[in-house]
Amino acid sequence: MTHGSPHPNLRTVADRIDALRRERAGLLRAAREARAEAKASPAKAHETALRLARINAEVASVRADIAAAEALAVVNGFNVSLIHAALRLRRMSPDERAEHDAQMALYRQDLGIPSGEARPC
Repeated sequence: MTHGSPHPNLRTVADRIDALRRERAGLLRAAREARAEAKASPAKAHETALRLARINAEVASVRADIAAAEALAVVNGFNVSLIHAALRLRRMSPDERAEHDAQMALYRQDLGIPSGEARPC
């Protein structure tokens, strides 16, 4: 957020959503690992169940934070779907992005959508 401005800019909102989604992905990965550990070591079932409960509570909290961040984006006039699409592009390497853009151009051409023409929402 910029100083003196009560409204977050797009980068601030997108960075927050991206950080939360990455945090959620890490927690979900930890939950998968804990479940695999429980299968491998049934003797630690109680300990693993407690760990999974903590992880699931954290996941729920992060999901609520994501929903709040996305609601804030909407309130500030941002399109959440486009933010997600932009974040996907940002995570790509320049080569991956160039390949994506080339494929998109082919698809647009095959579908009869002239390049540069905005599709109505």
